[in-house]
Amino acid sequence: MIELKTKLELIKKSLKEDNELIVNSTYGKSMWPLISKNDEIYIAYKPYDSLKKRDIILFMRDGNFLLHRVIFKKDFYLYTRGDNNYKNNFEKLSKDDYIGILKKVKKKRLNITIYKRYFSIFYIFSYFKPKHWINWRNK
Repeated sequence: MIELKTKLELIKKSLKEDNELIVNSTYGKSMWPLISKNDEIYIAYKPYDSLKKRDIILFMRDGNFLLHRVIFKKDFYLYTRGDNNYKNNFEKLSKDDYIGILKKVKKKRLNITIYKRYFSIFYIFSYFKPKHWINWRNK
């Protein structure tokens, strides 16, 4: 059995060499509506120091892979949260937690290539969700 830290290092190395990682099974609600259950996502390598606000990144936390948006950078840390997380419960990440950046989402009938302007729509939308809609999504 390969240790979790070793798996993470292998994934990072492979991503740097091949420049793309495809995850064909997603779950969770934190990045809905951009990413839904069983969407296929494409992750690319981007150096940690060049990450910016609104980038959507893949990282590991407590043995789980998570995909969240960078909200801000402070010192050497990134602070992230999911678009569907209406509370300001930020994840504080270091360089060691970071894996890659989201480049494309493939849904059942739609392919979404990620551009900064497209990111902004979901980013702005996440701050103005009606309270009853949030409760409906989290039931």
